[in-house]
Formats: sequence, C-alpha cells, structure tokens
Amino acid sequence: MQPHSPGMKAISMRGQDVTDALMHWRLIYEIQLEIQGMLIEAHGYALADPETLSCKRHLTASSQLYSNSVGDIHHLDDVRDFCNVGTCTTKRLNVSNINMEFANPMEATSVPIEHRFEPYDDNGGTSLAIAGKDFCVIASDTRQSTGYSINSRYAPKAYKLSETSVIAMNGFHADGLTLKKVLDQRLKWYKFSHEKDMSVTAVAQMLSITLYQKRFFPYYSFCVLGGVDENGKGAVYCYDAIGSFEREMCRANGSASALIQPFLDNQVGKKNMANRKFEEMELDEVLKIVKDAFTSATERDIYTGDHLQIFIIRKDQPVEVQLHPLKKD
Repeated sequence: MQPHSPGMKAISMRGQDVTDALMHWRLIYEIQLEIQGMLIEAHGYALADPETLSCKRHLTASSQLYSNSVGDIHHLDDVRDFCNVGTCTTKRLNVSNINMEFANPMEATSVPIEHRFEPYDDNGGTSLAIAGKDFCVIASDTRQSTGYSINSRYAPKAYKLSETSVIAMNGFHADGLTLKKVLDQRLKWYKFSHEKDMSVTAVAQMLSITLYQKRFFPYYSFCVLGGVDENGKGAVYCYDAIGSFEREMCRANGSASALIQPFLDNQVGKKNMANRKFEEMELDEVLKIVKDAFTSATERDIYTGDHLQIFIIRKDQPVEVQLHPLKKD
C-alpha cells in the first residue's frame, strides 16, 4: 500500500478523530474540576452566616445547591450531627460528605486502543504426526477456542486429502478451512489430468508452493502433513505459515506442542535417553503414545480437549479414522 493511498488516508483520519476526541474529553474534565472548586467555595459562603439562617435552612440551602448542580449531599437526618446547639458552625459539616465523583476520560485510554482491522485469530488446539515404517498416524483434538471462550467442541483440525495423505492445521481455523478447499481443488485437477492420485511427496511440495504464494498476506495456518510415500514408508512434513518445510519422523503443532514435542522426542525418537538405540515402533505402540500425549496435554492446556481424532494411513488401504473422548473442562 502506498503512503498516500486512500486506505492510509482513512487510517490517519481516524487517528486524528481519536486525538480530537481525547482533547475534547480532557477539556470537559478540567471544566468539571473547576466547577467542583466553585461549588465547594459556594457551599462555604452559604453556611458562613449563622445569624441570618437557621441550621435547617443552611442544610436545605446546601442540599439544593449540590443537588441542582453535580452531585448529592450525603447527610444524616439529625441536624445536630452537623451543627452545634445554639450556634451554626460549619466546621462539623465536612465537605467530604459531598459525593462529587467525576469520571476521568483519560483513565479509560491508559491502554492503547487499536482501531485497525485485525484479520487473524488463534483458535488453539493441538495436532501431532508420527511416521512409522509402513504407516503414518496423524491426530488432533476438536476444541476451537478464542481467548477463554470455547467456540465449538467439535471443530476438526485434521482432514483427509487422499488415501495416502492427511493434513492437520493449527492457528486460524477459517484460514485452515480456506487452505483445505484450495488443496482439494488442486488435487481434483491433478486427478482429472493424470487419472491418479497425487503422491504424498508431491502434495508436500504443492502445499509449500500454495503457502508461499500467499506470503504477503499468509494463511495463518501451521500445517503438518502425513502419509505414506511411494516406497510404502511413513512420511511427516511440518510447515511454517509461508511454506518452509522439512520431513521429520514426528512433530507436534499447536497450543500444547511445547508439552508434547519433548515427550515425542523421548518416546519415539529416543533422542535424550541414555543407552537406548532407535527402533521403529509398531502401530499399537504409536497409538498408545498418541493417546497418552493428548491425555496429559489436556491436563495443562485449556485450549486442547473435548475429542481426539486419529487418522491411520497405510499403503493400499483406506484411511482409518478413530474418535476418542478427552477432558471437556
């Protein structure tokens, strides 16, 4: 956007309007403080002459003065609490009995107010993928949140793209849905043109290009792609928002990734275990680790929960989907 484009001009005008409004509020606040001082002084004059007015008349005059102006006078029904017997002195009528509270408009603006359009949100949730010797497992929870509010308890983050590839996305749920539609369309074009499904390796490259094309206004979606490659081995690809990716053995994404990734490194990769050699795990072991990881994460992460959706991809077999309950609090 150019510096003098209409959009920038509109933003600067809105900023000037906010500045003018704040100056206007401050002026009103200063005027209110000035009126307060004048009324306190007038209150003293109204009660200063005990010979011309009786105690009740003094109290009535001061009450009318403040009630008609800016506040209420708080007093006891017994006039003796304010005046001495025989004389009408004002020292026992404390000005602090008068409720003259003004709202300071500047207090509400101590925190900057952002008026620009914010296109993104983080809807929480967690996903993970583990590649085996002849299979791949992708799992994600189904909770969708905004701040401390739960928008939906069943909003899947993992989607089947083909019989050999499944994608899971964390970040802004709307961007994830849009990206999934784009990928589905391109996969259909490929199948119609070549009369076969795209391999997971080709899908990984296509996803990288699709994300990179939107680098100036990126999809706020952090993806993990899993599947079985041409050789029948499990494959996991993890991405940032603009398409940089790498192939890994296991990866966790989302709000609880900091809790789950060390667990995967320990149990799956054996990276930080003494005197342990890496051994490829069987499917049953991987599924147990996935369930344990999410069960533990839901105890600590408020954005993960409700249901666990697990996709199991094997070569020459349909994708298997499992659904397991998680904590709902």
